[in-house]
Amino acid sequence: METKNENIQVCMAVPAGFTLAQELKSRQISQREFAKTIEMQATHLNEILKGKRNITPAIALKLENALGIKASFWMNLQSQYECDLQRLKSEDAKIESKKTRQDDSLFKFLLSKTGQTYSSFLASVKQSYISEHIGLLTSSERKRFNLSLK
Repeated sequence: METKNENIQVCMAVPAGFTLAQELKSRQISQREFAKTIEMQATHLNEILKGKRNITPAIALKLENALGIKASFWMNLQSQYECDLQRLKSEDAKIESKKTRQDDSLFKFLLSKTGQTYSSFLASVKQSYISEHIGLLTSSERKRFNLSLK
């Protein structure tokens, strides 16, 4: 029987390399030693362990041969990590979208409450910005915009 869970909550995504790092630690195998065993550059292995590189099928097979842990295990970890990352990105986008809608709604409400139009609001924001940052202009830039040196 297949169950459907539409409300999966992911708090963090754990790279497959983290599990590999734990496995090497528990077996007391150094990164350098293991990199030689699987014929990989130590820097490449380090990037996998830190989650900066993915475990590919070719790497998963090397891990299976060296550690006796099935390649499918490593690929499942990698796949789960990628799915979790996607879920987190999707959740972030939903939260940001909701926040933007709330801000837009509040902005429109406040404009109507103050009787201000969008164009008059923009004009006042521009003027405020210019007033706040006018001091950043050099004398030649002031001349370019016909501003007096006050």
